[in-house]
Amino acid sequence: MSKTAKKVKADTKKETVQKALTEFMEGGDSKAIAESVIFNTMRILKKVNPGDCYLENYLGMRKKYGNFLDVYHVLWAIGSRFAPKRILEIGTRTGISMCQLLSSYIDTSTIERIVCVDPFDEFTSAALVRANLKYLNLPVEKVEIVETKSNEYFDAIQHERSYDLILVDGDHTKEVAAEDLESAHELLESSGFLLMDDLSEAPGECALLDVWTKFGTAHKDEYAFWTSTAGKGVGVGMKL
Repeated sequence: MSKTAKKVKADTKKETVQKALTEFMEGGDSKAIAESVIFNTMRILKKVNPGDCYLENYLGMRKKYGNFLDVYHVLWAIGSRFAPKRILEIGTRTGISMCQLLSSYIDTSTIERIVCVDPFDEFTSAALVRANLKYLNLPVEKVEIVETKSNEYFDAIQHERSYDLILVDGDHTKEVAAEDLESAHELLESSGFLLMDDLSEAPGECALLDVWTKFGTAHKDEYAFWTSTAGKGVGVGMKL
């Protein structure tokens, strides 16, 4: 593909993302459809994770913030329109973000690789992630779960792999989050998506907006960026 053709393709993709995110922020029909699936996924997984509060917390956020753009909305917007084939998630916990993303696919057979990186804790495990995916009949067989910290994963693979969607939602200390973004950047393919959760500086939120903003400034010529601080806040970068 020529350089001109690549640019046209990237510009078209960028316009599609812009339209989708704008519609979601304005509460259009696409968002209403996506939210019905998002909530249904959480209701279904409540049976597998009765002690988890994802559903209750999400309902509380909706009541608190009204119309907002959450990482689940963004995953739905990207997954349903572009169906990324090579996916990396930094910070998996119970796997609900991956469940939301994969639930947006019409055909999951196109997926080549999914890697979930998390050291887990006493409340979460790789087994729980697999159980959630299996319960929703999602392609658990394509998921590689790496039980380690993000820096150890990035150091181990270096540049041996690349991805067209990377979600950074791991260690929320600013130093580690910044390192994760830079490491993810090195592995992201052209026209791929880099997502970061928890940007909002509202009371009780994780306040990583300054980390995302600094990354955006450093790479302003390499990405098209979108940022929302409503709800928990989410950042999206499409590598040019």
